Formats: sequence, C-alpha cells, structure tokens
Amino acid sequence: MSIKGKIILVVTGTLLVGVAVIGYLFDRNYRLQVARTSDETLRASRAAFENLRKDSVDMMAAAVEAIASNQEINAALANRNREQLLQATAPLYRSFHKRYGVTHWFYWEPEPPGQTRVNGLVNFLRAATPDKHSDMVERVMLARVVETKTFVNGLEMGITGLAFRVVAPVYWRGKLCGYFEIGKDIGNFLDSMKLQTGNEYGLLLHKSQMDKAKWLSSRASWGKPDNWYDMKDLLLAKNTYSDESILRYGGSLDKVPENGQELGLVEHGAAIYSRGVFPLYNAGGAKVGAVFVLSDITAVYQAAHQTMVRGLLAIILLMSLTGVVMCVLFNRLIVARLERLIRVAKRVVGGEFNLEVVPSAHDELGKFEELFEQFRRVFVDLVGSIEDESATQNVPPAAAREPGFAAQPEFAGTSTLGEK
Repeated sequence: MSIKGKIILVVTGTLLVGVAVIGYLFDRNYRLQVARTSDETLRASRAAFENLRKDSVDMMAAAVEAIASNQEINAALANRNREQLLQATAPLYRSFHKRYGVTHWFYWEPEPPGQTRVNGLVNFLRAATPDKHSDMVERVMLARVVETKTFVNGLEMGITGLAFRVVAPVYWRGKLCGYFEIGKDIGNFLDSMKLQTGNEYGLLLHKSQMDKAKWLSSRASWGKPDNWYDMKDLLLAKNTYSDESILRYGGSLDKVPENGQELGLVEHGAAIYSRGVFPLYNAGGAKVGAVFVLSDITAVYQAAHQTMVRGLLAIILLMSLTGVVMCVLFNRLIVARLERLIRVAKRVVGGEFNLEVVPSAHDELGKFEELFEQFRRVFVDLVGSIEDESATQNVPPAAAREPGFAAQPEFAGTSTLGEK
C-alpha cells in the first residue's frame, strides 16, 4: 500500500474513532439529561408531598385545638349523647370536608380508668358514617395519645387506606371525656400534587396492612374492578391516571431508599414517561407504602434526542470535511510534490539533464527539493565528466591523423643479441 493510501486509512480510522467517542459522549449526556429530569421530577414530587403534609397537619392541628375547646361538643361527648354530638359536629365536618378535603372526623371514648397504656380505643362517633361505632380500634397513634395526653400527628393506616391524622384529648370541666381525631386521606393528596406538578401519581400499599374483604367491598362500591391480584405484595389504592397498569411496581418497598428510587422510562402510546417511587412511613416509623410518580417527559425526551442526533450529524459532517481537507492538503503539499520529484528523477536518468527542480515552498519538503536539485547538478556534472573522459580515450594521436602517414610494418628476424 502506498503512503498516500496508508495516510488516508489512518485519517479515516481516526475520524471514525472520533465520531464513535463523540457519539458515546452525546449519548451519555443525553441519558444524563433524561435521568436528571427524572430525578428532579421525583424530588419535586417528594417536596410537594411534604409541603402538603405540613400544611394539612398545621390546618388539622389548628382545627383540633379550636374544636376541642368547643364546650357544646365537649359536653355532648362527656354525656355520651351521640345524637347531640352528631348534630353539633356534622356541619363542621361537612365544611372542613368541602374546603380542606378532610375525610376523617372521629370521637373516641376515654381509656378505662387507671390504664395509661392501651393498644387502642373504642370509637364513639364517626361523622361520615355515624351508624358505625362502638368498635375497638388498635392503632399506634391512639395508644400514643393516651400515653402522652397531648397532640399526636402522623401517617397511619386505616381500613381502606392511609391518612394523615391529628388526635388530641378532649376535656370537660377539667376532666378527660374522650379524644377527637381529624384526618385527611392521603389519596386526596395525589390530586393536589397533580395540580401543583402536572405529574400523575399512584398510592401503593402493603397488602399485609389491608383487609382483603373490606378492600374488595370498597372497590365494588366505587364502581372499580378488583385489583387485589395485580401485584404480588402491593396494592394500588389510589391513582390519578386512567390506566392503572402503568403504575404497577414489581419490586420490594423494603429496598426503596428514603429519598426515593427512579424506575426508568416507559413508552405508553405516543408518550414517554419517567417513573419513580418514594416511600411512606407511619407514625411508628414503619414503611407502610409508597407514592408512585409518573411524569410525561415526551417533550424533554424528544428535544434531547433531536439535539443528540443533530449534534452527531454536525460532528460527522465537520469531521468528514476535516478529513477531506486534510487529504487534499496532504496530497497537494506532500504527495504531489514527491510525485513531481519522482518524474524529474526519471527524466534526468533518461538523459534530460537540463531539467531543473525549483523549490515550490519554504518548508521541510522545499529544503528536500533544494537538496534534490543539488544532487541533480552533481549527477549531471558527474555524467558529463565521465562522457568527456570516455571520448578522450577513444580519439587517435595527432601524428596518426596527418596525410601521407603510413605505419611501419614489423619484420620477423633475429635480434642482434641473438646472433652473437
């Protein structure tokens, strides 16, 4: 292979390697951009959830403090007059339900006299379902409010889902007469989060925390199909997206870190979604569920992909032009001048001694052309000297060329030294 071919091969190979490396960097940057977008979406969703939680807890704590000081309500609870208590508190519940999305409005009987540590309390009234009462409910927050006799708040599991709750003791004439609990179903948080962020959300709960029969009954009353077997250990309790299948999670919540986990991208129809999940903890610090985050990043994905493709095409075009320019310059500055020297050398060897090599540039090859010209002159002088010497040896002496001159023949005979 010629030097020119080798150089072209090396340049082409270098350009291909360069394009591959740059393509890898573009692809890596593209993936990092998509991952960064997914991470920002997950963090924004966690922040929105935490802000809503804080605002809701503050609102409910203020409501509990105000209602717990209502003497009419407290008297009805102290006298165990359920009908009077319902009449006094039902308008308040409806107002808070409409304005703030409050879903839980409970009154609890006090613990048995002399007991400061209990596992639960007996329900006295549920404002939303006043016909359901007098059942014993065991929950961490109920046990804690009995023990501390002060405000207790946190996330806790109920019969059909999670809710943020605030529980406080109620006193009548200085004596404990029961407890008041206000709560907000976490499912309502998802709708508020969607309005704030534009993302879709799903609430995942451990099946071990749920009552299957009650859950199926609730789904039927809501007009929704049975989804108990959609996932192995988890249950989609609430979602804001029309298709529940995209919100399924096959992993274990125990392995989801506190800050959440990205679950990658998924294509659904013509849209591209990033998925993520962050855990939820109850008042006792146990992981009881998670919020599934679904964000439509189609625009970001397509923009990043188009930027990557355009960048790669621009780099390929630029490097191709660079390769062509390099080849043209190499051919013009080196190969063409070497070929001219070769042609001159061949013609000089063929006898055209009058050819002269004029340096075409003041560079390294120009210096070589000067040396080549010097060599040509030495070569021509040497050839001329050899021709002159050869011509001189073949010409006869001057006397032999005069007219009338005849060479003397040699005669055979006996020398005088031989006769003696």
